[in-house]
Amino acid sequence: MVSKLGGPFPAAASPDSSAPRLHERLARADLGQHERAAAGAEQAVLLHGDAFARNRALYTADIAIQHALRDTPEPEAAADAAGRVLAFPPEVRSDRLLQLLHNVAGVLQRHNRVPAVAGWIEEYRTATTAGGRA
Repeated sequence: MVSKLGGPFPAAASPDSSAPRLHERLARADLGQHERAAAGAEQAVLLHGDAFARNRALYTADIAIQHALRDTPEPEAAADAAGRVLAFPPEVRSDRLLQLLHNVAGVLQRHNRVPAVAGWIEEYRTATTAGGRA
């Protein structure tokens, strides 16, 4: 499944209660309801707890994207979520995560005058140019 934002999103690990939330979150994002999409992604992170690190990383990246794209953007909240995502690699080696990190960097670029965002962009660039995957 691919969002209009260009980033692939995780499929539900099993047909459980998180699957409907996943589809609702994707629909909310595609409808421009970024606040509700962020809330859905935050719920998904909480549902996963400490399990499924890859899914938690992907949902957390989506939280960052949604906060940056809200009608009233919250760049500090977006940078905070994005910072949490950078902690996942190298534990989580995922092309999807790398693509979403790239997407996060793209949507945060418009808020690059916010100190927290500028700091994250620099941290992201350092991580991606230091020979690491992210």
